[in-house]
Amino acid sequence: MASDVALLESAVQARFACDWARVGVHLTGRGLRGAETCLTGVHELLGGECLVAGPDGTRTDTLWSPWDFTQPGRMLPIEDNARRLRELADTCTAARAAPFKHVLVMLSGGLDSSILAASTARSGTRLSAMTFTTGDPSGDERRYAEAVAAHLGIPLIAAELDPGTVDITRSAAAHLPRPVARAFAQAIRACKRRVASEIGADVVLDGGGGDNLFCSLQSAAPLADRLRTRGVGPSAWRTALDIAALAQSNVVTVAAHGIARAWLRPPDYRWQMDTRFLSDDIASTATAASHRWLAAPPDILPGRAAHVALMIAVENLLETWPGPLAEMAPLVAQPLVEHCLGIPSWQWIHAGHNRRAARLAFADRLPEAILARRSKGTPDSFSAALYETRRPEISEFLMDGVLARQGIVDREALGRVLADPSPVKGHDHLRILSIVDVEAWARSF
Repeated sequence: MASDVALLESAVQARFACDWARVGVHLTGRGLRGAETCLTGVHELLGGECLVAGPDGTRTDTLWSPWDFTQPGRMLPIEDNARRLRELADTCTAARAAPFKHVLVMLSGGLDSSILAASTARSGTRLSAMTFTTGDPSGDERRYAEAVAAHLGIPLIAAELDPGTVDITRSAAAHLPRPVARAFAQAIRACKRRVASEIGADVVLDGGGGDNLFCSLQSAAPLADRLRTRGVGPSAWRTALDIAALAQSNVVTVAAHGIARAWLRPPDYRWQMDTRFLSDDIASTATAASHRWLAAPPDILPGRAAHVALMIAVENLLETWPGPLAEMAPLVAQPLVEHCLGIPSWQWIHAGHNRRAARLAFADRLPEAILARRSKGTPDSFSAALYETRRPEISEFLMDGVLARQGIVDREALGRVLADPSPVKGHDHLRILSIVDVEAWARSF
């Protein structure tokens, strides 16, 4: 057992090889990870699991399960849940920050990073904030980050991400048994480390996993939960109106989906697969990795099952990366996760705002512009710039790559898109960049 592939290879005195079937599963799975990794013979202990060794060998046991927290004995009002959420966010963040002298917090100006900054500001630790710009208005979140920093009275450093700092042939996940690192993260990590070094920060905190933790759903599942819990009535109608406002949809359509979700389907969450740019052989046999958290107990509400499924993807955000600088995501600390899993799904979309319980929790500690914000910044503009400026290199890398030789990717489909010199539109460039990440990782082995 090891936390690093190199350590494991050193222990067994052998090099591991790619399991190409599992690489295909990884590419179709959209972030879903199971116990089987993308290296032959290497299995992973997933979150909440422990390995038990005894005279008869080893076995995997469940040490922690999210289902233990999705059926609280009583449902508290949203105000009580919000108050407890704030207390736990403050406590968990303070505990994470305590061993360090100077904290650098990633502050995009979105809700999750703003909550993290507000909680860290209460910890008493020396605090600075950092935000990224991309040279494109859609990737410039400075006005939101500046509003939060001014409100909290903390210094803010803005750093521009440079596509030229990304080496698409190098995988930041080469020490891991699956390709979970994104190429654009190289630029982000380089900026973090440079700024931390300049200001003397010894830890970087980010709001990773916040969307998942605060149940950022856009589906009819909360209405299904209301119907299953309270039946048809005024409360269910209010939830239907909340979802319609959030999704900018027709309330009748929402009601129909909610009724179907409540009584015509099992509660299990259906993980979506992505077969774009994969070969016919891979696409025709595509299966997602199995994960025990996707098999909901029969009495679980659909919205609860969806919230648990969101937490599966968080595991990809919690990997450790080589280097002297500590990096942490305090929002996904166990006590806060357990509390948030117990909050009814309809409270998260109350009044037509997603993550409503979290917004309410910090209503008196963040600017109104942040609390009322509905848009969300993304690294998409930076990813688009990376794709457009490196398109010839990407084409050569993939057309002559190991994924093509192994029959995993559809070389012809990739070639058509990569040969198109038009500005990017849609999301195909993001999918291609994710394939580049897997290609770089596979070449490490």
